[in-house]
Amino acid sequence: MCDKVLFGNFLKTYRKDIINIHHGLLPSFKGGNPFRQAFDAGIKLIGATSHFVTEELDTGPIMEQMGVEPKYFGEAVKEERWSNAMKKEIQTLEDNGTWIVKPLRPGKKTIGCK
Repeated sequence: MCDKVLFGNFLKTYRKDIINIHHGLLPSFKGGNPFRQAFDAGIKLIGATSHFVTEELDTGPIMEQMGVEPKYFGEAVKEERWSNAMKKEIQTLEDNGTWIVKPLRPGKKTIGCK
């Protein structure tokens, strides 16, 4: 996982749109471990938010959100919308060279930053 905060000087110098895919439903549950934050708050809906990066953490304009209400993780991965969203995210990250997928045991993969 790439837990990196981009500071204002970088954003001003880079001068292009940056999109973050946050594994939580914003504007609630900003920062790290959004699923844990939701669980601790008694929220049963999990999801993801794609938003533009701004200087303030996880506050940029939201592009799209999707949530599911699984009973357990195994159920979440069977949810077609969730599964398709994760596949698209991984493919996009691979295509733009942001992340790489390294093969492990047959049928197993992990995502990591360059």
